[in-house]
Amino acid sequence: MSTADMIIGFFGKIPATGDFVSANLPRTFIDRWDRWMSMELRE
Repeated sequence: MSTADMIIGFFGKIPATGDFVSANLPRTFIDRWDRWMSMELRE
């Protein structure tokens, strides 16, 4: 992967916001991680 292909962003839970936050990431990436986190937090 070249440097031009890299994306810098974030997705995670921040207690001060009361919800998950994200920035500069493709929706497909966020959706996949959101499903995974939801399943893991249920266990």
